[in-house]
Amino acid sequence: MGINGAEKQQIIVFKLDNRHYGASIEDIREITRPGEISIVPGAPSYILGITNRRGQVTTVIDLRTKLGMTSKPIDQHSRMLVVETKSNSKGIMVDAVEDVTMLPRSDITENPDIAKAKDNTSNYVKGIGKKDQQLIVILDLKAVTSEEKDAVELQANTEFLQAQATRQ
Repeated sequence: MGINGAEKQQIIVFKLDNRHYGASIEDIREITRPGEISIVPGAPSYILGITNRRGQVTTVIDLRTKLGMTSKPIDQHSRMLVVETKSNSKGIMVDAVEDVTMLPRSDITENPDIAKAKDNTSNYVKGIGKKDQQLIVILDLKAVTSEEKDAVELQANTEFLQAQATRQ
């Protein structure tokens, strides 16, 4: 069976550093343009900061930095993929969203050996998809957003800012 046991997998295709990546549409609550992002002192380098989405404080992750790429300024093509976690929501910043597509399970190679890395970034790869002549690295956004140290480091700041947001 393919990812999640389905015959076909609906994938959001996005770009990072002119390469195609994807994620299951089931992992993404919404896609939005980035709003104002406040820097959080002492946060890991891949945390851009936090933003207020409809009264909810959302941690914003720079996916390029998280995956070991060079950071890039946010521009008119940048999008934030909002993922719900157990305790809150997190925004994952990507260079651009290109497509929503259905990939047959036969076009997805799960857990490819090529994705094994020395650091933990290989834990984020669900598989490699093929669409026409294009390869799409399919990421597990839940794994990308589930770092315990992120939650610990940002917990105090997030609780404070959430309290501030509800007062306004």
